[in-house]
Amino acid sequence: MSYEKRAKFSLGAIVFLTVIGYAVGTVLTYLTSTPQVFDVSTLTNTISLAGAGVGLLFGFVMQLSKLMNDKNFSNSKTKTKTKDGKDTEQYFNSRFVTENELKSEKKFKFHLWQDLKRCTSEGIVIRAELKNRQLMVNMYKPIHTLVIGT
Repeated sequence: MSYEKRAKFSLGAIVFLTVIGYAVGTVLTYLTSTPQVFDVSTLTNTISLAGAGVGLLFGFVMQLSKLMNDKNFSNSKTKTKTKDGKDTEQYFNSRFVTENELKSEKKFKFHLWQDLKRCTSEGIVIRAELKNRQLMVNMYKPIHTLVIGT
């Protein structure tokens, strides 16, 4: 389905849900009015217009969620290649790094505090943790960063 067809379908669904919301609001206005008379005031009542607003809002939310879940919508600039040549998505694989990964993967540059004087690598400290009377330090490649902490 092309982008133009999706956009028309999305707009049609939004309009449809707005009309349904307006109709529900009008029916509620008619049923809750003391003299059950259907006239112009029933169509322009606040409840009728609020129903249209709720339908419009629901339509926007539904269409945005559908658009965000669309696989073709993702930005191709977020795709990167690892040193092994594997494709990864740069910002969509977030998770916590395990302690084993911090110790074993080269990119995290694991050192003990007493070994730092012999260290030739440089980078920004991303972890300094005292465990079992040893200060474990991890560094990451020099990057532009803002460190906020105590």
